[in-house]
Amino acid sequence: MKKTLAFTLLALLAPSTALADGARWTTSIPLDRIASVPLAADEQLRIDGAVRSSFDGSTWNAARSGAAGADVGTGWLDFAAGGLRVVGEDAKTQAVEVVPNGTGSACVAAGVASPCLVPRVDAIAHDRLLSRSELLGTVSGTFSVSAVPKPTVIPPLMPRLMRAAAGVASILALYAGLRAWRASASSAIGRVRRLARRARAVVSSDPTMAPLASRIDAMCERAERLAATRDKCVARLGKIDLRGLERRRAVYALDVGSDAKAVLSWIDAERREADMLAHDIKACDAALEQIASAIAVIEHRSHGERRVAAGDLLDEVGSELRARDAAIAEVEWSIGRAA
Repeated sequence: MKKTLAFTLLALLAPSTALADGARWTTSIPLDRIASVPLAADEQLRIDGAVRSSFDGSTWNAARSGAAGADVGTGWLDFAAGGLRVVGEDAKTQAVEVVPNGTGSACVAAGVASPCLVPRVDAIAHDRLLSRSELLGTVSGTFSVSAVPKPTVIPPLMPRLMRAAAGVASILALYAGLRAWRASASSAIGRVRRLARRARAVVSSDPTMAPLASRIDAMCERAERLAATRDKCVARLGKIDLRGLERRRAVYALDVGSDAKAVLSWIDAERREADMLAHDIKACDAALEQIASAIAVIEHRSHGERRVAAGDLLDEVGSELRARDAAIAEVEWSIGRAA
């Protein structure tokens, strides 16, 4: 128990040195004994100093030996055995920064709390065929250990901005998609598609209306072609600057020269093309509305005679409905007569 208590309090009882920059506490550590180091959750250790052996001139800082190309773990301290991990080194000052990394096996064996500082005296002495005391008799230098705050990790600004921009872009894309879907659903072709789904359900549930299934498909195909034509006309009309045409026409109308007349003729031609596109858009809208109304007639299974004026195809739909009504009336008459 006394030995454990001595190890645990060693770092606190060792002679203190001047505080290092930013350190919360600084103390020297023994070169030959395990020392437990108390650390808060927001602290890490900085170990300064180096030692030298007069036996062969070798030097060590806390993490590496002074040999060229030496790896972490060849220094005076065994951080893995003490439950520590190296997170930073300064080659000029020989400072080493470490953070806790689980429970140290040497700490447990020594009966002290993790993390702890574990000197590699036995391993270094063995490499030189020296005893522990013989090696320590040749060593000069000291180590000091300081508790410093862990650095605050601030994510780089650009990745954060990129993530924010990606989030905004996703929201805008979702909003744009929702608006496009609503616009499509409320358009003439959207109405045709919606009515067609309901009409097909009606036809599939009524054998007497089965012949109309192919008519619904044909009307939907025609409606899709009309919608595609309308979209092309809208796109072409959007490329024409009607206000600009009017301004240019007003300017050249004041000029009586022959060149101005030629320009005016082409301006008028462009205006006529715009008017034709606008007329085609209206014609497509009217045809789509006629198809939508014809499909609605099928959905509601209207028995009244209605005029569906949208070409031969829609007339055929009207004929099918009238034929169905006539067949039903004939069956009802036959049943009544038999009664």
